[in-house]
Amino acid sequence: MIPQSSILRNLKLSESSAAPDHVQIARQIEQWIRVGQLREGERLPPTNILAKQWRIHNGQIQRSMEILTKKGLLQRFPRRGTFVTSKSIRPSIGILVGPNLLAEETHFYRVLSEALKEQVTAHRYNARLYGSMSYQKSLDRKRSLEDLAYDLEHQRFIGFVIIGRGVISGSIKPIFEHPTVLFGTPSPKTAVDVAYDAYDFAFQSVRWLLDRGARKVTFIDNGVDEDTSYQLRRKGHCDAFTEKNLKVPKDSSLINLRTAFPPTEDARPKGDRFAFGVTQNVIARWNEQGYWPDGIVINDDINARGVIVAIRNALTPRRKPPLIVVLTTEGVDHFYALPAARYQVDANRLADALIQRLIARAIGEPEPADVQMVPGTIVDSYQ
Repeated sequence: MIPQSSILRNLKLSESSAAPDHVQIARQIEQWIRVGQLREGERLPPTNILAKQWRIHNGQIQRSMEILTKKGLLQRFPRRGTFVTSKSIRPSIGILVGPNLLAEETHFYRVLSEALKEQVTAHRYNARLYGSMSYQKSLDRKRSLEDLAYDLEHQRFIGFVIIGRGVISGSIKPIFEHPTVLFGTPSPKTAVDVAYDAYDFAFQSVRWLLDRGARKVTFIDNGVDEDTSYQLRRKGHCDAFTEKNLKVPKDSSLINLRTAFPPTEDARPKGDRFAFGVTQNVIARWNEQGYWPDGIVINDDINARGVIVAIRNALTPRRKPPLIVVLTTEGVDHFYALPAARYQVDANRLADALIQRLIARAIGEPEPADVQMVPGTIVDSYQ
């Protein structure tokens, strides 16, 4: 361990940096804390001593200390001084998740929740997870609300990350006394902070298919018309054809499972059974039109299971399996009845974007005015 005096003497400000002096100071001290060069519970010298040592105005150091205190990395006590926050009294970041994390169809939310917990810990906060928040009358939600109410009384929160539809309700109004960030689907009614890049997913997936010779590409979606992400996916689909100087196929090019056909009785449950039933009806219409896609993009990994089974069941000796790309998250692996490439979004990147946005909001730093879109990468076909 490097002696404290040696560490603090090493502080250097960059004249070429666009960051103000107090931000540079805060970043350097934060780095020393995160790598353990400033230990938990360690006392920092008074700011007037640091000002003389660094030849920086005392006000700049005070501002940097305020930033680190808001982040929960430092604690300041009148007449006692400034200390690196110890693990036992670190502030918390709450993670409110809409779905029940034990259900199979919420595999994505489990992966994202675990990534968020890791990111929270990496930033030296305590992670507090509350699931089933969108199920208004469930016992699991009641227990989560009881835990949340207790923690609000006994924990110090810097803010909350909210993921999933239907989480926000009157019974959790106290959380809005703290900064919050929202992960979800952008729409005119929902101002989310972070989302996966819907346009990039559609554009890259369709281009991947076109590069491999597909021309009758069908995009199978389950979005809502007014949602921004649904509109972005449609635009990405069309732009990929335009880039290749190809016309977007008019027949059966865009299928929305929500509106293509009324679901059959067997398909009423949501998820893969629902997608299977609707896709059977879609295939019947394709048969009437004499159409068969040579490429398919599916924007939901659970729905994809049902869609692909229906496609496989409709294959004939003359009807080749189409190339398929499915939107998913890294770490969420489903078995599909046919080979399918994945457009994978890294859950750690989503989590990092959410936590960085929350911290910036908590300490009053400038943040992007628009939704932060996190792109993914395509992984070649596998079963």
